[in-house]
Amino acid sequence: MNNLYYAHVSMIEAEALQKLTGSQKKGKQKISGINPFKQKDIQVIHAVIVVSFKPLGFSTRDVVQKLKTIYGLNLKPTQVAYVLRKLYVKGIVVTKKGKRKYQVSAKGLQIMVAVTVITEQQLPKILACGNNKDVSNDPLLKDKYSKAYFQLKRSIKEFANISQIKIAA
Repeated sequence: MNNLYYAHVSMIEAEALQKLTGSQKKGKQKISGINPFKQKDIQVIHAVIVVSFKPLGFSTRDVVQKLKTIYGLNLKPTQVAYVLRKLYVKGIVVTKKGKRKYQVSAKGLQIMVAVTVITEQQLPKILACGNNKDVSNDPLLKDKYSKAYFQLKRSIKEFANISQIKIAA
């Protein structure tokens, strides 16, 4: 594993996140995107990250067993297979022709780790800064957090303008 490659893994292109969450057609079927705020999708992503280092690949059953050990979940293999199919359509997990075992693509691992970092580490901290009730009762500290929040908001808009990323209002 190239540690330098994953050092700044939370920095992914906006297209990668949009591709992950958007629905796609596979043949005649329309497969929905991964919802980074849906608990089952995130739990399956966590389990896939854990089992992705198996040298010969992993199966749906491996992910089901890992979900049971990590979260105590008793999901049916069909429920996990549906999320794996969504990851497969997105190119995050791949299979070799004629094989049933999945492997995670290098870009797929980067995207899964980035989604985990964004949704579980960065986003909650950013949202906490904007919510003055959670910060402190001290008015000076509230003011500092408020100023930092609006500075962050301005920086995000500036970054979006420079990189030509479209951000919803």
